[in-house]
Amino acid sequence: MNTGLVYLLVTVAVFFGGANFTLAGPVMTALPPLWAAAARFLFGTLLIMAIVAWRGGDLIGAARRHAPVYLMLGVVGIGGFNLLFFFALQHTSPANAALILATNPLLTTLLAAATLGERPTARQIAALPLALIGVVVVISGGSLARLAALKISSGDALMIAADFAWAAYNVLTRRFMPAGPR
Repeated sequence: MNTGLVYLLVTVAVFFGGANFTLAGPVMTALPPLWAAAARFLFGTLLIMAIVAWRGGDLIGAARRHAPVYLMLGVVGIGGFNLLFFFALQHTSPANAALILATNPLLTTLLAAATLGERPTARQIAALPLALIGVVVVISGGSLARLAALKISSGDALMIAADFAWAAYNVLTRRFMPAGPR
């Protein structure tokens, strides 16, 4: 795949990932969390099915061969994360949700180390505390008093649970996802 296309696709993914928090607010006023999550994945599923069909892939055969793994990953990462995410956004701000999810690389790295025995690289070890410090600075606005007075709402707690679900999904994918065609 051409490098320019890879950068374009990564940029598009980052754009939609970032817009996710802002756009979820209006969606939540129109749909309950379960419907919002279902609609999101119905559209995603249809898009993936269209791409696989266009490329001539065997979606049904792969689904049959790997159904237990796909089901487990779907329940943890897709179902668990997204349901918690949409319920969290009923009780917290998109900014809080985004900040909490910004800790996911740290959480995923720690969970992979604890469960898979993966050793973080030197770059990860250096970057993770910096990223966590960045999240703390943004949350506190640079004020220790504001940080000390910080209260975790029920929405924040649900978003923390969503963050754990997404980290578990990332780790389980590393462990169980079958290799696909290259």
